[in-house]
Amino acid sequence: MKKTLSALFLGAAASLAANAAQAQDWPTRPITMVVPFPAGGPTDLVARVLSKQLSDQMGQPVIVENRGGANANIGMLHVAQAKPDGYTLLYNTSSIALNPNLYRSLAFDP
Repeated sequence: MKKTLSALFLGAAASLAANAAQAQDWPTRPITMVVPFPAGGPTDLVARVLSKQLSDQMGQPVIVENRGGANANIGMLHVAQAKPDGYTLLYNTSSIALNPNLYRSLAFDP
């Protein structure tokens, strides 16, 4: 079953837009930021700086998880299949817009 990344983003946005009492309950555990490229590259380096800032602001660890391969499709599929609870984020580049035009079929709908 295909899940859309936009649905995941909407789910994360909805949890952020909840009323003040509910917003104070998030995040209650570490957040995973998936980078669909190998460690050490420019996208990974920016994600690590961003994850540090997010960790400091939210009071919870933001863990960078690299899932490189298939021009970012492996990492994007992982995020699309993640539970839509706002604890799995995608940090990506233009591949999210380009891949639907480069590949005949994707296992997810960006």
